[in-house]
Amino acid sequence: MTCPVSNKRFFTFIIFAILALVLGLGVNFWHAAKTRVTLPIVGTSIDQPQLIPEFHLVNGLGKPFTNHSLKGHFSFLFFGYTYCQSICPLTMAMLTQLYTELKAEKTPLPQIIFITLDPKRDTPKVVGSYVKAFNPNFIGLTGPLAGIQQLSKQMGVVYIQAQQSKSSENNYQIDHSGTLYLINPEAKLAAIFSPPHDVASIKQDYKNLIK
Repeated sequence: MTCPVSNKRFFTFIIFAILALVLGLGVNFWHAAKTRVTLPIVGTSIDQPQLIPEFHLVNGLGKPFTNHSLKGHFSFLFFGYTYCQSICPLTMAMLTQLYTELKAEKTPLPQIIFITLDPKRDTPKVVGSYVKAFNPNFIGLTGPLAGIQQLSKQMGVVYIQAQQSKSSENNYQIDHSGTLYLINPEAKLAAIFSPPHDVASIKQDYKNLIK
C-alpha cells in the first residue's frame, strides 16, 4: 500500500532537485559568459606579450621615433618599401579601410606605422609622403640600414633584396611578407596577423584584444 505522505515528500524533493539543477546551470552559463575568452579569428595572439626591441628611427618629418613612441597606443606595424608594387599598396589600402571603419564605429584608433626595409631609397620625405597618400594620420619610418635590419631580424621579419637590373644599382626589388604586428600600449607585441588579410576579421580581433 502506497503512503500518500511519502509520495508527496518524494515529489516535493524531485521538484526542488530540478529547480536546483536549473538554477545551477543558469549560474554556470552566466559565469561562463562573463569569463569567456574570445579567441582570435585570424590573428595569432601572444599569451605573454613581449617587449619590442629598442630601436631609433625617424618619421616623415625627420623627427625621432623609438620604441618608447609606441607606448600609450595600440599600433599596427607593417614592414615594406615604397617602390613595392604588390604587397605594400594592397596592405596599406587594407589598413586604410580598417582605420576608416574603426573611426566610423568610434573604436579607439591604433597607430598605423609603416617601416621601410629600403632606407637607401626611402628617405624621410619619401616614406612620409607615401603613407600620407593613404591616410594623413599614418606614420612612415626610416633610418639607418643597420638599425632596420636589426629590428626586422629581432621581430622575425623575413625579406630579401633581389637585384633586377645591372644597368642601375637602384633598380631592385625586395621580396617580403605582408605580416602585421599589433603592439599594445605597453610597447609589447600582442598579436601577429599573417596574410591574406581580411578587414572584417582583423577588425573583430582588434576589438577583442583591446578590451
